[in-house]
Amino acid sequence: MAATYAIAVVLMTYPAFAIPFRLIDLLRQADPDRAPYTVATAVMSALVVATRIGLEQASVGPKSVAAVCALVGAVVYVGWMWRAAPAGAHRSRQGRHEAT
Repeated sequence: MAATYAIAVVLMTYPAFAIPFRLIDLLRQADPDRAPYTVATAVMSALVVATRIGLEQASVGPKSVAAVCALVGAVVYVGWMWRAAPAGAHRSRQGRHEAT
């Protein structure tokens, strides 16, 4: 049941966003700006899944698996975004330093 739901969500996510964005012409305008976030999300997802598989094969308890996966996901995503420094994040960091 959960697998069916996951497949349906994956299949429906693109049309759910692409159709309205195409209607207001945002998809093409925002594409370069979304690239760092998309890559960070893909890298984080892959590492969290790999961590989860490894921990489950090592017979680690479900609460520990959830805690470690959440920590890995947060560290990887924040670290990747800090390193990639997308345009919006870079401007906000500059703004904070200039305001002080």
